[in-house]
Amino acid sequence: MGGTPVFKGTCVPIQNLFDYIEGDTPLGMRIAMKVATGKVVEGKIVVEGCTLQEGSVVAVLAHEAEGTFELTPEEEAEILLSIAEADRGELVSGEEVLKGLPGSRT
Repeated sequence: MGGTPVFKGTCVPIQNLFDYIEGDTPLGMRIAMKVATGKVVEGKIVVEGCTLQEGSVVAVLAHEAEGTFELTPEEEAEILLSIAEADRGELVSGEEVLKGLPGSRT
């Protein structure tokens, strides 16, 4: 992922959420999203522990065998600081994130 921030326990870039929000979806609309992990079995994606409705639109991101990256000491320090803030409950609400997006109507 080259240092791209992702949702915890996944390889789903956080930027995907922002891109989706900035697209055709009005900013005031509530977005229901699921993050699930699965594997390919006989050419089909099998996701356990997550029920998806028939016809659901999904995005698939697959791990690449050589998908490693290295952080600079500054980047690592910034990530560790952010994790510590989250562990202390110092979080930013989704509403605050939306207000900071370009074109926000809130």
